[in-house]
Amino acid sequence: MENQFLRLAGLGLIFLSALLMWRQYAIRFAPRLLIRPDITLQLSLLLVIFLLLGLLIGRLPFNYFFYGVAFAVSTAATIVVLVYDAQFAIYFALGLGLILSMALSYSADLTLYTVASALLPTALLAPDSKRNGQVLFALSMGLFNVVMAAVVILVSVQTLHWEAFVIAFSAGLGAGIVALGLLPVFETLTFPANAR
Repeated sequence: MENQFLRLAGLGLIFLSALLMWRQYAIRFAPRLLIRPDITLQLSLLLVIFLLLGLLIGRLPFNYFFYGVAFAVSTAATIVVLVYDAQFAIYFALGLGLILSMALSYSADLTLYTVASALLPTALLAPDSKRNGQVLFALSMGLFNVVMAAVVILVSVQTLHWEAFVIAFSAGLGAGIVALGLLPVFETLTFPANAR
């Protein structure tokens, strides 16, 4: 019981540290994110929703579902890149990926998989990305996750199972599709012409 409490306290401190770093970034480089309280609230809700979703997926009692956690981090990162701030998305994705990896007690190779999946949207997308480019991005995410899953399996000397690749591909493809579907909602809420 005491170990569980200490673990939760540690995760809480990491979460608080991430929030403070994100706030410091916004103060220095993207003050428009703090000027409007509605944007701060939206980013906070985005973080909490996808953090909880990632924890839920990571704890599903099915084989290889830990590869599905990439869905949560990639979807959140994609939305932040396309709607709020492309540079802030790097810190957001990195923090979310690390927090989820630590909360789910991932080894180093799975942490690399999760963080790489989180950061890919920040490398491939720009706020003005064309819609057809975003569809190609969704396919790229799926293929990238398959490659990263193969890396994890090879590095950890696991037996190859096709289910791992299906879940990894579905997580990347699903993240791109869901993020694209949610974009109009977030764009309407944030009035991007004023928010950027």
